[in-house]
Amino acid sequence: MHTSIEMLHAINKNSESKPSPLRLTPRGTEVFELIIKGLSDKRIGEHLGMSYSGVRRHREKMLLCNNCASMRELIAKYYGRDADAGPDAILHR
Repeated sequence: MHTSIEMLHAINKNSESKPSPLRLTPRGTEVFELIIKGLSDKRIGEHLGMSYSGVRRHREKMLLCNNCASMRELIAKYYGRDADAGPDAILHR
């Protein structure tokens, strides 16, 4: 199985992916965009002027509001793909 980081890099390379809407707050959208870019929670907090725990709370809220069990699943849902598939399947479905 591929790691989430490998999946993020593969998704970011594919410019033809059409993102699907997720239920996110404005601040959650900012956090999610930085997650997609591969930033750690610590770096996201520094970038947005938030605490580490604040970033973690946004992650948890994103998962709950979108009925996802993991960030990998949320990212796959954003791109309209299967979370259990590897990066190639996620991109070329």
